Amino acid sequence: CAPTRTPTSTTDSLQQRCDAANSAGADYFASIHFNVGGGNGTETYYYTGNAVGQVLATNVRDSMVSIGYTKRSVIANSTFYVLKNTDMPSILVECAFLDSTTDMNMYNPDAMASAIVKGLTMK
Repeated sequence: CAPTRTPTSTTDSLQQRCDAANSAGADYFASIHFNVGGGNGTETYYYTGNAVGQVLATNVRDSMVSIGYTKRSVIANSTFYVLKNTDMPSILVECAFLDSTTDMNMYNPDAMASAIVKGLTMK
């Protein structure tokens, strides 16, 4: 989901996304990102203490590993805005490192999207 109006701040942008998911009655929320800063592979975050979120985060991470990305951590987090402010189990996916030649040589947006969907649906 994307903001429906021009955000006034980063927090406003994130809150609009949470509001859209919350008002839609979504079952899950996945925030998809790319990492930078040296490293390679995929890692996922879930809201601390949310068992369903932890399972989703693990499944998505493992699905990304199945298409070739290095296995990094599944991390509990209670500070990421979208994890904290959505009503449903939520995850944040760091798909790969933009500054990693290894990761970017593997980059295939369709394969990556399919891996995320597979991890979320277990299909």
